Amino acid sequence: MDAELLVNFFKRAIPSLAPGGSIIVTLFEGMPYTLWNIRDLARHSGFAVERSFKFQASAYPGYHHARTTGVVKTGAGEVSETGWKGEERPARSYVFVKKDEVAPVVSKRKRGADDSDEGEKEAVEGLSELEELEEEDVAADHSEREEVDSGSEGEGENED
Repeated sequence: MDAELLVNFFKRAIPSLAPGGSIIVTLFEGMPYTLWNIRDLARHSGFAVERSFKFQASAYPGYHHARTTGVVKTGAGEVSETGWKGEERPARSYVFVKKDEVAPVVSKRKRGADDSDEGEKEAVEGLSELEELEEEDVAADHSEREEVDSGSEGEGENED
C-alpha cells in the first residue's frame, strides 16, 4: 500500500516539477522499505536518482519522526521521552530528478563501510545500469532462442 502511494506521488509530481527541480524522499533502511525498491518505482514514473545519502536527523534541528501508528505514551498517557525514536533508525534520502534532466556521471566510487556517500552521483547508476541489464536480458533471450531453435533441428534423429 505504501509503495503504491509512492508511485502515485511520483506520477502526480512529475508534471508539477519545475525544470531543474528535484524531489527528495527519505525512507528507513530495512524491511519492508527496502523491498519497495524506490529507485525502480521512481524510474517507472519518469524519474532517476541524482544521488542518495545517509539521512542525518541531527542536521534538521527540531526534527522528530512521526510514527504512522501514533506517538509512544507512558502509562500515565503522556508522550514518552524515552520511547521508540525513529530519528535514531538508519535511513537514506534519495534525490530524484526527471530522467531527461540527469547529468552524466563522470566517476563513481564504491561506498565505504559507513555507507555514507556524500557527494556521490548515483543519477545514471540507477538508470543506465538498469538499461544495460535490460539490454543484456534481451540479448540473452535472443541467444537462448537461437540455441533452442538450432537444438530442435536434431530432434528425432538417431544418435548412432
